[in-house]
Amino acid sequence: MTTPESQVLARVNDSWSLRKYQVEAVGVLRRYLRTATPDRAALVSMPTGTGKSAVIAALIAGQPVNGDILVVTPRVGLSRQLREDLESRVWQALATARPRSLGEVRMIPSAKAFLEAVATGGSNRRIWVGTIQMVLEIWRQVGEDQDAMRHAFENVEFAVVDECHYEPSEQWSTALRSTGLKTCLLTATAFRNDDRYFHVDTTYTFRYAHADAESDGFLRRPRFISFKKTRGANPFVVELLSHLKAAKVTSEDRVVVRCGNRDDVRSVVSALQSHGETAVGFHHDFANKTDSALYGALPAPSNRPDARFWVWQNILVEGFDDPRVRVVTFYANFGNDRAVVQQIGRALRNVGHQVGEPALVLSVADSGVEATWRRYLAFDRAVEPKAVALFPTLVRDLLASQPETIYWGGLFRERLDLTDAKVWTQFKYARNVRVWTAPKTFGIAQLDQLAAAIAEEWSHANRRTYAPSTPAGVRNARVIPFVALRNSAVLRDTAFVEPRVGFTALVLHAGHLFVSDSEGMTPETLEVESFEPVDPDALQRALPDTTRMTAVSLRNNDTSAYAIRARSARARNLEEVAAELGDSTYACSTAQGHVRYGTDTVVRYIGTQNGRVRDTGGRGDDFDSYYRWVKHLATALRSRNPSPMMLTRYAPPVDTPTDPTPLHVLLDPDVEAFRDPSTDETIVFAETGGPVNAGDFQVVLGEEGHETTLDASIRWEPARKRYVISSDALDVLPHRSVRDENRGLLHAINAGKSMRVVSASGPVYSGGSFWDITIPADIDNGILSALTPVPALSTATKEKGAGTSKGWPEDSVFGIIEQVLAPQHFASNALLLCTDLGSEVADFIACDDGRVAFIHAKAYRRGSASTVSGAAFHEVVSQAVKNLRYLTLGNPETPRNNYWTNDWDGITPRRRRGPVLTTGGRYWEYVNERIQSHAIYREVWVVAGASLSKAELRAQLADATTPQAIQTYVLLTGLWSAAQQCGVRARVFCSP
Repeated sequence: MTTPESQVLARVNDSWSLRKYQVEAVGVLRRYLRTATPDRAALVSMPTGTGKSAVIAALIAGQPVNGDILVVTPRVGLSRQLREDLESRVWQALATARPRSLGEVRMIPSAKAFLEAVATGGSNRRIWVGTIQMVLEIWRQVGEDQDAMRHAFENVEFAVVDECHYEPSEQWSTALRSTGLKTCLLTATAFRNDDRYFHVDTTYTFRYAHADAESDGFLRRPRFISFKKTRGANPFVVELLSHLKAAKVTSEDRVVVRCGNRDDVRSVVSALQSHGETAVGFHHDFANKTDSALYGALPAPSNRPDARFWVWQNILVEGFDDPRVRVVTFYANFGNDRAVVQQIGRALRNVGHQVGEPALVLSVADSGVEATWRRYLAFDRAVEPKAVALFPTLVRDLLASQPETIYWGGLFRERLDLTDAKVWTQFKYARNVRVWTAPKTFGIAQLDQLAAAIAEEWSHANRRTYAPSTPAGVRNARVIPFVALRNSAVLRDTAFVEPRVGFTALVLHAGHLFVSDSEGMTPETLEVESFEPVDPDALQRALPDTTRMTAVSLRNNDTSAYAIRARSARARNLEEVAAELGDSTYACSTAQGHVRYGTDTVVRYIGTQNGRVRDTGGRGDDFDSYYRWVKHLATALRSRNPSPMMLTRYAPPVDTPTDPTPLHVLLDPDVEAFRDPSTDETIVFAETGGPVNAGDFQVVLGEEGHETTLDASIRWEPARKRYVISSDALDVLPHRSVRDENRGLLHAINAGKSMRVVSASGPVYSGGSFWDITIPADIDNGILSALTPVPALSTATKEKGAGTSKGWPEDSVFGIIEQVLAPQHFASNALLLCTDLGSEVADFIACDDGRVAFIHAKAYRRGSASTVSGAAFHEVVSQAVKNLRYLTLGNPETPRNNYWTNDWDGITPRRRRGPVLTTGGRYWEYVNERIQSHAIYREVWVVAGASLSKAELRAQLADATTPQAIQTYVLLTGLWSAAQQCGVRARVFCSP
């Protein structure tokens, strides 16, 4: 029977001289476009060098449609090459004229320009070629609205995705599926993860195996040559040229050299040139280099240099097709087999079916390159390669191997049945959740749809999911069981697939969605469905004001060049650690403390950037206990109860400012979480941002002397209340997430909101929230909280007065120390020793078995009667800081003490109470024994008398024009900072 496909394909084959397998591939895709529904995709798999571009060109040219067509690739270089392939190179290779039916081939200039162009349609068909990132930009331009996306693409007939194994995320596939377009997927890799984010209809798949391409003569067979390991680029080049000469490789043959880093690329190019060879090097760090032989990106085919040697690290692994390439050389190996296979594929294209001319693959002996190729061929020969993503039966077989019954861990156990509706009763639920604010329209009725969507997402992430279940009596909860697979982490080349049982629990309560995943993963579905992490201000209420705070990590919103980017603090009780100058610019990103939950005291952790709450301890609750804990959190989040006072010293979160225009940006990627698969190297940033000019800014990569500047842009998206970074230069970086090789750096920065942005209105955006860095007017919550007012000190205008055998006047600072402060803070048998004399270690030393304090006293400075005396405070603080070393653990020095047993001023005994010792040396031994004890509290006191009034200091600081107050504030901050570094608590007693 003659079908529309057979008629067109006959014409295609006769007119364009396609190969048989190419015709078959075009036929599968045409049949898909004619008969399938858009919710499923078609898939064509063909090895590198067998002409995927010709399949795409023939499909488009032979398709009787008038609408536009979208062609997508993962990289800018690939897009440029594919545009030239469709425009001219394919037709030149087929020795035929460019068909009129093809239409106009365009690169997508920008998301905005594309939307404007396709909205009106055109008189002639247009083929739009762009990147995955560009599709995401279009998705964001329409507000991530599926109806708006479908409307935007109503004049586009279908989509083609080349190298579809590179989908970076659920968000990308959601964006493409939201177009409503039928999608033709093409890949050159045998690794089957093509359906991780697309629903491939197996009715419309075509696979041309590598072995078939070899036997049909369309691919060369590689011959592997090993050479000895060399030190340095020049010895390597000498070895390489020797092997090329022995193999009779001609000057017309092109040689690809794969290096491990930028410096090796430069060195190998230079060494080849020194031997009279023509060579060019490619690395993204060469973007701004003036050397004509070094390129930062792959030029379009029509602009490529004519060189014999092409040297690179990663840029040319894909998207580089030159039939003259016959030799691939590995100066450094890749970190994964797929990249090795694709690199070898550069030399396999056999134009003209030349017999007996193998491709040459040169590598260091024992590099594993040849072994990788053997494994690839074995994988390719399999009828259906058992890659995890397309082999759910593997999970079934692994579970079937589990014992029916077993005695383990002191219990008789039966095999887990993941299909049981009550499987949720078998799980241990950790008190560890991410909290999201649900959309106002989201209710229990939508919970099943959300659970199904998350289950679907997990099925694309090497998880075999089972039907979500509803715990008994809890309508607002769902539990999604799954089995995750991984290959054993201790194996290098072989396989031992390990199953891990897990679950994702969802609880919707009081407008919040609590998500707990047993492996710590977060569904991207939530962001797609417009859930937002809970507001940091609400999250901090999970820590009540009775919490004993023990740890914080802080992110600085000061983006200037010399500012500390982040810091952390840990202490037994951070409430006892005073604020520091500049605290108001820091946002609290994580906090931890001891809280009461029921009758227990637990350690609770919160993370404001991702809405995390975690309680430590226990082996895992049953669901009922876990659900009670979630409701407890929900109550805390809804309450207006205050959070710990010490958190108020940091920048508070605020609503979106009136003008969020970005003025300055710093990117905050976790560089250790992204590595180059071929070298295992992390990214080195010299500058992660800077001033923003009309939405544009720059980042600088590389170490000193080897910097490369990359362009980027930033924009505010009001609908999603977030900034989005765009940069083709960042998007082409080879570094991938260590957790998900399909996730690149730029996607992670945007998805994780990993940036700090100064807005035109003043508040700074970091960690997904805006923060007000204004120094708070209520400064009592800051450093002034360290001041303790003592009423008796308000009349203490004298430091010492006239001493007697009984002590000092009760209205002097010395008298108040002896008669008021020491009895209040030390045991009745404590030592109180006056050490005042010129360059003394302190005016008093007080100690008992739990505490030791160096006490420094000051009333007025001579000739002054100010209640905020910066000069007097400077004197006493200087003395206190100078002698902190004697309060420090490990201090080997001994202060001058030969006068400690003499009377003060010849009249007043220095030992005011406590044990009687015979020499000053004995007193110091007694005191230092306690100082060196890790179990004792060490303190430094400043008793300021009437020279410092807390109320007056507060008033003058609010006025912000009094030098005395500013000096006192800075001195107070310095005292606290110095004391904290020594593990000493600073205390300041002053008049009210």
